[in-house]
Amino acid sequence: MSNQKSFNIIVSKNLMAAARELQRTKDFSYQGLLKLHANTFQDNPEYPQDVSAQLRMYGRVRSHDNEDDHGWSKNRPIENYGHSLTVYSNMSPQDIDRADAAINLCRPENMQGLSMDAKMEHLATAYKELDYLHSFGDGNSRVNRAFISKLAEASGVKIDWNQISQTKMYVARDKALAESALSHRSAELACMQMPDGRWVDEILKENLTNLNQQFPDVTLKSVVKAISAEIKQEQQNKLIATTAAVTAIEKQIDKEMMMENTLTAKNFIGTQPVVYTSASRTTELQQNREAAFTDYAQHIRTMLLDFNNETQAKIVAYVNSPKPSIQPVPENLFEDIGKNVETLLQRYETEQIPEPRMEFETNKTLNNTTPEPTPDVNSPDPW
Repeated sequence: MSNQKSFNIIVSKNLMAAARELQRTKDFSYQGLLKLHANTFQDNPEYPQDVSAQLRMYGRVRSHDNEDDHGWSKNRPIENYGHSLTVYSNMSPQDIDRADAAINLCRPENMQGLSMDAKMEHLATAYKELDYLHSFGDGNSRVNRAFISKLAEASGVKIDWNQISQTKMYVARDKALAESALSHRSAELACMQMPDGRWVDEILKENLTNLNQQFPDVTLKSVVKAISAEIKQEQQNKLIATTAAVTAIEKQIDKEMMMENTLTAKNFIGTQPVVYTSASRTTELQQNREAAFTDYAQHIRTMLLDFNNETQAKIVAYVNSPKPSIQPVPENLFEDIGKNVETLLQRYETEQIPEPRMEFETNKTLNNTTPEPTPDVNSPDPW
Protein backbone atom coordinates (compact mmCIF):
# COMPACT_ATOMS: atom_id res chain seq x y z
CA MET A 1 0.00 0.00 0.00
CA SER A 2 1.41 3.41 -0.93
CA ASN A 3 2.06 5.98 1.78
CA GLN A 4 -0.45 8.34 0.14
CA LYS A 5 -3.13 5.68 0.48
CA SER A 6 -2.03 5.08 4.05
CA PHE A 7 -2.37 8.80 4.74
CA ASN A 8 -5.88 8.90 3.26
CA ILE A 9 -6.98 5.85 5.25
CA ILE A 10 -5.59 7.25 8.51
CA VAL A 11 -7.24 10.62 7.96
CA SER A 12 -10.60 9.09 6.99
CA LYS A 13 -10.67 6.89 10.08
CA ASN A 14 -9.52 9.71 12.36
CA LEU A 15 -12.11 12.12 10.98
CA MET A 16 -14.95 9.66 11.57
CA ALA A 17 -13.82 9.10 15.16
CA ALA A 18 -13.26 12.82 15.76
CA ALA A 19 -16.69 13.69 14.35
CA ARG A 20 -18.34 11.15 16.65
CA GLU A 21 -16.47 12.68 19.59
CA LEU A 22 -17.72 16.13 18.57
CA GLN A 23 -21.24 14.74 18.39
CA ARG A 24 -20.82 13.41 21.93
CA THR A 25 -19.24 16.51 23.50
CA LYS A 26 -21.24 19.06 21.48
CA ASP A 27 -18.25 21.41 21.67
CA PHE A 28 -19.64 23.66 18.96
CA SER A 29 -17.17 26.54 19.06
CA TYR A 30 -14.01 27.63 17.30
CA GLN A 31 -12.04 25.69 19.90
CA GLY A 32 -14.17 22.66 19.05
CA LEU A 33 -13.22 23.06 15.39
CA LEU A 34 -9.53 23.18 16.34
CA LYS A 35 -9.94 19.94 18.33
CA LEU A 36 -11.73 18.24 15.44
CA HIS A 37 -8.91 19.17 13.08
CA ALA A 38 -6.15 18.20 15.53
CA ASN A 39 -7.74 14.80 16.14
CA THR A 40 -8.17 14.23 12.40
CA PHE A 41 -4.52 14.90 11.55
CA GLN A 42 -2.86 13.60 14.71
CA ASP A 43 0.54 12.01 14.17
CA ASN A 44 1.83 8.70 15.51
CA PRO A 45 5.47 7.58 15.91
CA GLU A 46 4.61 4.32 14.15
CA TYR A 47 3.62 6.03 10.90
CA PRO A 48 6.08 6.25 7.96
CA GLN A 49 8.11 9.46 7.94
CA ASP A 50 6.48 10.96 4.86
CA VAL A 51 2.99 10.19 6.24
CA SER A 52 3.95 11.91 9.51
CA ALA A 53 5.32 14.88 7.59
CA GLN A 54 2.09 15.22 5.62
CA LEU A 55 0.00 14.97 8.80
CA ARG A 56 2.06 17.74 10.40
CA MET A 57 1.65 19.94 7.33
CA TYR A 58 -2.12 19.41 7.26
CA GLY A 59 -2.33 19.82 11.03
CA ARG A 60 -0.69 23.26 11.14
CA VAL A 61 -2.89 26.08 12.40
CA ARG A 62 -2.39 29.34 10.51
CA SER A 63 -1.48 32.43 12.52
CA HIS A 64 -1.98 36.17 12.13
CA ASP A 65 1.54 36.63 13.48
CA ASN A 66 2.99 34.71 10.53
CA GLU A 67 3.23 37.08 7.56
CA ASP A 68 3.38 34.13 5.17
CA ASP A 69 -0.21 33.37 6.19
CA HIS A 70 -1.44 36.81 5.10
CA GLY A 71 -1.31 36.00 1.40
CA TRP A 72 -3.14 32.66 1.61
CA SER A 73 -4.89 32.14 -1.71
CA LYS A 74 -5.73 29.58 -4.36
CA ASN A 75 -6.28 29.72 -8.12
CA ARG A 76 -9.02 27.13 -8.39
CA PRO A 77 -10.04 25.47 -11.70
CA ILE A 78 -13.82 25.30 -12.21
CA GLU A 79 -15.32 23.10 -14.90
CA ASN A 80 -16.79 25.01 -17.87
CA TYR A 81 -15.59 28.28 -16.36
CA GLY A 82 -11.83 28.54 -16.05
CA HIS A 83 -9.75 29.50 -13.03
CA SER A 84 -11.14 31.35 -10.04
CA LEU A 85 -8.91 33.28 -7.64
CA THR A 86 -9.79 32.80 -3.99
CA VAL A 87 -8.26 34.80 -1.14
CA TYR A 88 -8.63 33.73 2.46
CA SER A 89 -8.41 35.61 5.76
CA ASN A 90 -5.15 36.67 7.36
CA MET A 91 -6.34 35.03 10.61
CA SER A 92 -6.89 38.32 12.42
CA PRO A 93 -8.61 38.22 15.84
CA GLN A 94 -11.63 39.83 14.19
CA ASP A 95 -11.81 37.03 11.61
CA ILE A 96 -11.74 34.39 14.35
CA ASP A 97 -14.36 36.23 16.43
CA ARG A 98 -16.64 36.50 13.40
CA ALA A 99 -16.37 32.76 12.75
CA ASP A 100 -16.97 31.91 16.41
CA ALA A 101 -20.03 34.18 16.48
CA ALA A 102 -21.45 32.49 13.36
CA ILE A 103 -20.94 29.07 14.97
CA ASN A 104 -22.62 30.27 18.17
CA LEU A 105 -25.77 31.26 16.26
CA CYS A 106 -26.02 27.65 15.07
CA ARG A 107 -25.78 26.07 18.51
CA PRO A 108 -28.91 24.02 19.37
CA GLU A 109 -30.07 26.42 22.08
CA ASN A 110 -29.93 29.31 19.59
CA MET A 111 -31.60 27.39 16.74
CA GLN A 112 -34.52 26.22 18.86
CA GLY A 113 -37.83 27.45 17.51
CA LEU A 114 -36.38 28.69 14.21
CA SER A 115 -37.84 27.72 10.85
CA MET A 116 -35.91 25.34 8.60
CA ASP A 117 -35.14 28.24 6.27
CA ALA A 118 -33.69 30.30 9.12
CA LYS A 119 -31.64 27.35 10.34
CA MET A 120 -30.19 26.77 6.86
CA GLU A 121 -29.34 30.46 6.55
CA HIS A 122 -27.39 30.35 9.83
CA LEU A 123 -25.59 27.15 8.76
CA ALA A 124 -24.66 28.64 5.38
CA THR A 125 -23.25 31.72 7.13
CA ALA A 126 -21.23 29.57 9.52
CA TYR A 127 -19.78 27.58 6.62
CA LYS A 128 -18.98 30.82 4.79
CA GLU A 129 -17.08 32.23 7.78
CA LEU A 130 -15.14 29.00 8.40
CA ASP A 131 -14.24 28.67 4.73
CA TYR A 132 -13.00 32.28 4.58
CA LEU A 133 -11.11 31.91 7.86
CA HIS A 134 -9.33 28.83 6.44
CA SER A 135 -7.62 28.11 9.73
CA PHE A 136 -5.35 25.26 8.73
CA GLY A 137 -2.40 24.45 6.53
CA ASP A 138 -4.57 21.95 4.68
CA GLY A 139 -7.61 19.74 5.16
CA ASN A 140 -9.94 22.70 5.74
CA SER A 141 -12.73 21.50 3.45
CA ARG A 142 -13.28 18.04 4.90
CA VAL A 143 -13.04 19.25 8.50
CA ASN A 144 -15.37 22.20 7.90
CA ARG A 145 -17.96 19.91 6.30
CA ALA A 146 -17.77 17.44 9.19
CA PHE A 147 -18.07 20.24 11.75
CA ILE A 148 -21.04 21.88 10.04
CA SER A 149 -22.72 18.49 9.58
CA LYS A 150 -22.57 17.69 13.30
CA LEU A 151 -23.58 21.24 14.19
CA ALA A 152 -26.61 20.88 11.91
CA GLU A 153 -27.56 17.43 13.24
CA ALA A 154 -27.61 18.79 16.79
CA SER A 155 -30.42 21.11 15.68
CA GLY A 156 -32.35 18.51 13.70
CA VAL A 157 -30.95 19.27 10.23
CA LYS A 158 -29.34 16.59 8.05
CA ILE A 159 -26.88 17.84 5.42
CA ASP A 160 -25.97 15.39 2.66
CA TRP A 161 -22.90 16.79 0.90
CA ASN A 162 -23.10 13.97 -1.66
CA GLN A 163 -26.15 15.65 -3.17
CA ILE A 164 -24.19 18.59 -4.58
CA SER A 165 -21.67 18.55 -7.40
CA GLN A 166 -18.09 19.64 -6.94
CA THR A 167 -18.54 22.38 -9.55
CA LYS A 168 -21.54 23.96 -7.84
CA MET A 169 -19.84 23.74 -4.46
CA TYR A 170 -16.76 25.49 -5.84
CA VAL A 171 -18.88 28.22 -7.43
CA ALA A 172 -20.87 28.83 -4.24
CA ARG A 173 -17.74 28.89 -2.12
CA ASP A 174 -15.77 31.17 -4.44
CA LYS A 175 -18.61 33.69 -4.62
CA ALA A 176 -18.78 33.78 -0.83
CA LEU A 177 -15.00 33.96 -0.49
CA ALA A 178 -14.75 36.89 -2.91
CA GLU A 179 -17.52 38.75 -1.05
CA SER A 180 -15.82 38.15 2.31
CA ALA A 181 -12.35 39.13 1.13
CA LEU A 182 -13.60 42.32 -0.54
CA SER A 183 -15.60 43.20 2.57
CA HIS A 184 -12.99 42.46 5.23
CA ARG A 185 -9.67 43.11 3.45
CA SER A 186 -10.53 45.75 0.84
CA ALA A 187 -7.76 48.22 1.73
CA GLU A 188 -5.15 45.49 2.00
CA LEU A 189 -6.13 43.79 -1.26
CA ALA A 190 -6.08 47.11 -3.12
CA CYS A 191 -2.32 47.20 -2.47
CA MET A 192 -1.61 43.58 -3.44
CA GLN A 193 -0.50 42.67 -6.95
CA MET A 194 -0.30 39.40 -8.84
CA PRO A 195 2.92 38.51 -10.72
CA ASP A 196 1.35 39.82 -13.94
CA GLY A 197 0.83 43.23 -12.33
CA ARG A 198 -2.94 43.05 -11.85
CA TRP A 199 -4.39 44.22 -8.55
CA VAL A 200 -5.92 41.47 -6.44
CA ASP A 201 -9.08 43.40 -5.53
CA GLU A 202 -9.81 44.06 -9.21
CA ILE A 203 -9.38 40.37 -10.05
CA LEU A 204 -11.77 39.36 -7.26
CA LYS A 205 -14.39 41.89 -8.36
CA GLU A 206 -14.16 40.70 -11.96
CA ASN A 207 -14.31 37.07 -10.89
CA LEU A 208 -17.35 37.67 -8.69
CA THR A 209 -19.14 39.46 -11.53
CA ASN A 210 -18.41 36.64 -13.98
CA LEU A 211 -19.48 33.92 -11.55
CA ASN A 212 -22.75 35.74 -10.84
CA GLN A 213 -23.44 36.10 -14.54
CA GLN A 214 -22.69 32.45 -15.39
CA PHE A 215 -24.17 30.91 -12.22
CA PRO A 216 -26.80 33.42 -11.02
CA ASP A 217 -28.71 30.97 -8.80
CA VAL A 218 -25.76 29.29 -7.10
CA THR A 219 -25.02 30.57 -3.59
CA LEU A 220 -23.97 28.92 -0.36
CA LYS A 221 -27.49 29.33 0.99
CA SER A 222 -29.03 27.73 -2.11
CA VAL A 223 -26.54 24.85 -1.85
CA VAL A 224 -27.26 24.23 1.83
CA LYS A 225 -31.00 24.46 1.14
CA ALA A 226 -30.74 21.94 -1.69
CA ILE A 227 -28.92 19.33 0.36
CA SER A 228 -30.58 19.76 3.76
CA ALA A 229 -33.64 18.21 5.34
CA GLU A 230 -35.32 18.15 8.70
CA ILE A 231 -34.51 15.08 10.79
CA LYS A 232 -37.61 13.43 12.22
CA GLN A 233 -37.41 11.81 15.67
CA GLU A 234 -37.31 8.32 14.18
CA GLN A 235 -34.40 9.33 11.96
CA GLN A 236 -32.67 10.92 14.95
CA ASN A 237 -32.86 7.56 16.73
CA LYS A 238 -31.32 5.91 13.68
CA LEU A 239 -28.43 8.39 13.74
CA ILE A 240 -27.86 7.55 17.41
CA ALA A 241 -27.98 3.86 16.58
CA THR A 242 -25.50 4.29 13.73
CA THR A 243 -23.01 6.11 15.94
CA ALA A 244 -23.33 3.46 18.64
CA ALA A 245 -22.84 0.59 16.21
CA VAL A 246 -19.80 2.06 14.48
CA THR A 247 -18.19 2.95 17.80
CA ALA A 248 -18.80 -0.56 19.11
CA ILE A 249 -17.43 -2.16 15.94
CA GLU A 250 -14.34 0.03 16.05
CA LYS A 251 -13.60 -1.04 19.62
CA GLN A 252 -14.16 -4.73 18.91
CA ILE A 253 -12.79 -5.11 15.38
CA ASP A 254 -9.60 -6.91 16.48
CA LYS A 255 -11.29 -9.31 18.87
CA GLU A 256 -12.20 -12.91 18.15
CA MET A 257 -15.89 -12.17 18.37
CA MET A 258 -15.62 -9.99 15.29
CA MET A 259 -13.16 -12.21 13.44
CA GLU A 260 -15.33 -15.30 13.83
CA ASN A 261 -18.21 -13.69 11.97
CA THR A 262 -17.63 -13.34 8.24
CA LEU A 263 -17.94 -9.66 7.47
CA THR A 264 -17.55 -8.54 3.89
CA ALA A 265 -16.63 -4.99 3.03
CA LYS A 266 -16.13 -3.50 -0.39
CA ASN A 267 -12.65 -2.07 -0.35
CA PHE A 268 -12.41 1.24 -2.21
CA ILE A 269 -8.63 1.06 -1.99
CA GLY A 270 -8.46 -2.17 -3.98
CA THR A 271 -10.71 -3.95 -6.46
CA GLN A 272 -11.75 -7.04 -4.48
CA PRO A 273 -13.87 -7.26 -1.33
CA VAL A 274 -11.96 -8.09 1.84
CA VAL A 275 -13.42 -10.96 3.89
CA TYR A 276 -12.80 -11.07 7.63
CA THR A 277 -12.76 -14.60 9.09
CA SER A 278 -10.83 -16.18 11.92
CA ALA A 279 -9.33 -18.66 9.45
CA SER A 280 -8.01 -16.20 6.88
CA ARG A 281 -5.66 -13.87 8.69
CA THR A 282 -3.31 -13.57 5.78
CA THR A 283 -0.62 -10.95 5.48
CA GLU A 284 -2.63 -9.23 2.77
CA LEU A 285 -5.71 -9.13 5.00
CA GLN A 286 -3.72 -7.58 7.82
CA GLN A 287 -2.26 -4.97 5.47
CA ASN A 288 -5.70 -4.06 4.15
CA ARG A 289 -7.57 -4.27 7.45
CA GLU A 290 -7.54 -0.52 8.02
CA ALA A 291 -8.68 0.17 4.46
CA ALA A 292 -11.48 -2.36 4.72
CA PHE A 293 -12.62 -1.07 8.09
CA THR A 294 -12.73 2.51 6.91
CA ASP A 295 -15.05 1.57 4.09
CA TYR A 296 -16.95 -0.93 6.22
CA ALA A 297 -17.77 1.79 8.74
CA GLN A 298 -19.14 3.95 5.93
CA HIS A 299 -21.29 1.07 4.71
CA ILE A 300 -22.50 0.36 8.24
CA ARG A 301 -23.60 3.97 8.67
CA THR A 302 -25.86 3.70 5.64
CA MET A 303 -26.98 0.11 6.00
CA LEU A 304 -27.90 0.41 9.65
CA LEU A 305 -30.76 2.65 8.58
CA ASP A 306 -32.21 -0.39 6.81
CA PHE A 307 -31.85 -2.80 9.75
CA ASN A 308 -34.97 -4.39 11.16
CA ASN A 309 -36.70 -2.53 13.97
CA GLU A 310 -35.75 -5.12 16.60
CA THR A 311 -32.03 -4.66 15.97
CA GLN A 312 -32.39 -0.88 15.87
CA ALA A 313 -34.24 -0.98 19.19
CA LYS A 314 -31.43 -3.01 20.78
CA ILE A 315 -28.80 -0.56 19.58
CA VAL A 316 -30.77 2.47 20.76
CA ALA A 317 -31.33 0.78 24.13
CA TYR A 318 -27.60 0.12 24.40
CA VAL A 319 -26.52 3.67 23.60
CA ASN A 320 -29.14 5.09 25.98
CA SER A 321 -28.10 2.80 28.85
CA PRO A 322 -26.17 4.32 31.79
CA LYS A 323 -22.52 4.91 30.92
CA PRO A 324 -22.60 2.89 27.68
CA SER A 325 -18.94 3.64 26.99
CA ILE A 326 -17.83 1.33 29.82
CA GLN A 327 -20.48 -1.35 29.49
CA PRO A 328 -19.67 -4.49 27.50
CA VAL A 329 -21.45 -4.72 24.18
CA PRO A 330 -24.01 -7.58 24.30
CA GLU A 331 -22.90 -10.49 22.10
CA ASN A 332 -26.37 -10.91 20.61
CA LEU A 333 -26.16 -7.31 19.41
CA PHE A 334 -23.11 -8.15 17.28
CA GLU A 335 -24.86 -11.27 16.03
CA ASP A 336 -27.87 -9.22 14.95
CA ILE A 337 -25.65 -6.62 13.29
CA GLY A 338 -23.66 -9.34 11.51
CA LYS A 339 -26.78 -11.06 10.19
CA ASN A 340 -28.29 -7.81 8.97
CA VAL A 341 -25.07 -6.69 7.29
CA GLU A 342 -24.57 -10.04 5.58
CA THR A 343 -28.16 -10.05 4.29
CA LEU A 344 -28.00 -6.47 3.07
CA LEU A 345 -24.65 -6.90 1.33
CA GLN A 346 -25.95 -9.99 -0.47
CA ARG A 347 -29.02 -8.06 -1.55
CA TYR A 348 -26.95 -5.16 -2.87
CA GLU A 349 -24.64 -7.47 -4.82
CA THR A 350 -27.24 -9.89 -6.25
CA GLU A 351 -29.94 -7.36 -7.08
CA GLN A 352 -27.46 -4.59 -7.97
CA ILE A 353 -29.64 -1.97 -6.33
CA PRO A 354 -28.41 1.35 -4.97
CA GLU A 355 -27.44 1.44 -1.33
CA PRO A 356 -30.18 2.97 0.85
CA ARG A 357 -29.97 6.60 1.81
CA MET A 358 -31.53 8.41 4.73
CA GLU A 359 -35.26 8.59 4.03
CA PHE A 360 -35.95 12.30 4.03
CA GLU A 361 -37.19 14.89 1.60
CA THR A 362 -34.53 17.08 0.05
CA ASN A 363 -35.03 20.24 -1.91
CA LYS A 364 -34.46 20.16 -5.63
CA THR A 365 -30.83 20.29 -6.63
CA LEU A 366 -29.62 23.47 -8.22
CA ASN A 367 -30.86 24.01 -11.77
CA ASN A 368 -32.71 20.66 -11.49
CA THR A 369 -29.62 18.78 -12.62
CA THR A 370 -28.39 15.43 -11.42
CA PRO A 371 -25.50 15.82 -8.96
CA GLU A 372 -22.12 14.94 -10.38
CA PRO A 373 -20.18 12.03 -8.83
CA THR A 374 -18.62 12.73 -5.46
CA PRO A 375 -14.85 13.33 -5.31
CA ASP A 376 -12.43 10.42 -5.35
CA VAL A 377 -11.98 9.20 -1.77
CA ASN A 378 -8.36 8.38 -2.60
CA SER A 379 -7.41 11.95 -3.48
CA PRO A 380 -5.17 13.75 -0.97
CA ASP A 381 -7.73 16.46 -0.20
CA PRO A 382 -11.25 15.76 -1.51
CA TRP A 383 -13.23 18.95 -1.99
